[in-house]
Amino acid sequence: MVFTRSSAKLRIADVQVLFNGILPGTDEFIFTVGDNSLNEDWVVIKSIIFPMINLVWLGVIIMALGFGMSMIHRLRSGKSAE
Repeated sequence: MVFTRSSAKLRIADVQVLFNGILPGTDEFIFTVGDNSLNEDWVVIKSIIFPMINLVWLGVIIMALGFGMSMIHRLRSGKSAE
């Protein structure tokens, strides 16, 4: 039979010591020691391939060029928006 109470944690530097319980028949204490130096932060990246994305970018470039040409034409002709 193991007598346990709520687990008590002790952190010293990057080492975590956890008290798990007492064995009364043998008068032993049960501890768990862990290393917290591992970096637990991580990022998941999902890569999706869009087969026709180049056509979308080509359309964006054509629209931007058309907009630029229309603005240059409007500025040169001296027309204003009414």
